[in-house]
Order: sequence, then C-alpha cells, then structure tokens
Amino acid sequence: MKQLQTIASFVQAHEAYVCVGKLRENGIDSFIKNELTTQTLSMISDQLGGVQLQVDLENVERATKILIDQGLIERPNTSTKPEDFLLVDFTSRIPILNKIPIQFQLVAGLMTVFTIIFLIVISFAVIEQNKPRKIDFFQEKQKLVNELSETDQLDPQMALKSIDDLLKIEKNDGDLYTLKSQVYIYLEEYNNAISALLVAKKHKKFFNINDYYFLATSYHENGDQESSINTADEALIKTKNYSDVGFIYELIGELEKANSCYAKHLKNWIDEDQFAYQKDDYKFMLDIMDSLSLEIKKNDEFKKNKN
Repeated sequence: MKQLQTIASFVQAHEAYVCVGKLRENGIDSFIKNELTTQTLSMISDQLGGVQLQVDLENVERATKILIDQGLIERPNTSTKPEDFLLVDFTSRIPILNKIPIQFQLVAGLMTVFTIIFLIVISFAVIEQNKPRKIDFFQEKQKLVNELSETDQLDPQMALKSIDDLLKIEKNDGDLYTLKSQVYIYLEEYNNAISALLVAKKHKKFFNINDYYFLATSYHENGDQESSINTADEALIKTKNYSDVGFIYELIGELEKANSCYAKHLKNWIDEDQFAYQKDDYKFMLDIMDSLSLEIKKNDEFKKNKN
C-alpha cells in the first residue's frame, strides 16, 4: 500500500484539480482528500485543512518543485527570524529587555525559562525528599520476618523501630507483637518479651504453637516457672500438639510431662497407622524418651540423696 503525503491545501476543489492535471502531464499520480467534506461543511473547511493534494512519498520533492515552478503553489517559507519567536514577543514587553537587540532578548528569555524550570524541579525534589515515607505495610512486615529468621544479620534496635512504625499503621496486629517479642528474646529482655506476647495473644485470633513456645520459654528464662508450666499446659489443651508441646516441656525442664506427651504422640502414630511411613522418626522419638527417662531417674536419685 502506497504511503501518501499532503503537499498543498486549497480552499476550492478546482484549484486542486488544476494541480492534479499538471502533475499527470509529468507522469505523477496525485489524489485529492477532503473534497466532499469541505463542500458539505464549507463553514469549517479551514479547520479540516481544506482540500488537500496528496502524492506518494517518493514523488513529494519532484511534485512540489513542478507546482512551484508553474506558480500553482507558493514556495514554503523556511526562514525564521528572531522576532518571529513568541518568546521574543514576551521579552519585548519587559521595560529593560526591550531596549537590547532582539538576539539578546531571545537569549535572556531562554535563560529565564530555564531558570524557572530549574527552580520548579528543585522545589519538587525538596518537597519529595521531605515528604513522609510511604510504608508498604505487608512488604515491610515480610521483611521483618525475613530479618528475624537470620539473627546473625539482625539489627535489633532498627527492627524494633520498624515494628513500632508498622504498629502506628495497624496497632492491633498481633503478629507484629510476636515479632517484637522475638527481638526482645534475642536481646534477652524476657520481661519485655512476655509483655509483647500477652498483647499479641489479646489481638490474635489464634495463638499458635510457636507463640506458646516463645511465651513459655520467656517465662522460664525470667524465673517464673509456674507461669511457664501453665502456658505449656494451655498450649497442650488448645493445640493437642503432643510432639511440639512435649518439646516445650523438655525445654522448661518438665521432663516427666515431656515424656508423657511424646508417648501420646507415638500412640497417635500407631493408632493412625502412620508407623510404617515414619519408622525413623519413631525410633528417634523413642531415643529421646529413653534419654529423658534416664534424666528423670537421675533427678529422682539426686533429690532422694539430698533428702
């Protein structure tokens, strides 16, 4: 498909047809555009671009030259004088600038425009820099989770500040208080960790086994063994997770309760016919129970000898 370009526009269609005939004499095909439209809508023909004469792109230069040479169209005015610029028209209205040569008025006007643009850009940059940082809540929250999973790279004070910033957005997010407790545990500030976990428990719909683990061990490290045991007992009632709660009992020194949980866990394996699929885990659990039984026996003998 040939690509056409408009080389001239006319008010009347007959002017365009004269040019069509002249171009045909020179072996150039041409086309008329908007003829019917301008006749129908003559009141707005100028806005429509008038009757347009078009030729193939490859014939634009030659066709234009033929029509100019024949005096059918005017030669395009490609020269631009400094006074033609709108900017010069503006500067000529300024009392001081209108007394200097037009070329200098143009330079002064350009410098003024660039200065204004520069000041606008600087202003936006300053405003953007001072604008409060918009926090992507879920992205920042996930970032904290990742940081707490790699404690060797953890900056605890920065983590606490990030958590407090997120709590300003969502003050009832229980997960954030759990994250906060982990930072306090890392700092060995167990009293603060307990406080954070109790707030988390208030706001979370489900206090999971990890939450109970953090709370029970924090009570234990803080010297409150009764609360530690009560937390582990509650975890057993709420979760029925004998394996993980057994591990909590083991960590807080309640070995008999730990052994009892492990025994129930193994019984559930047998009842659910999972033994065949988890022989190695079953043996590992038995080894743990044997080790705990020995430890319990030693503790009993120590107490007996002490009395």
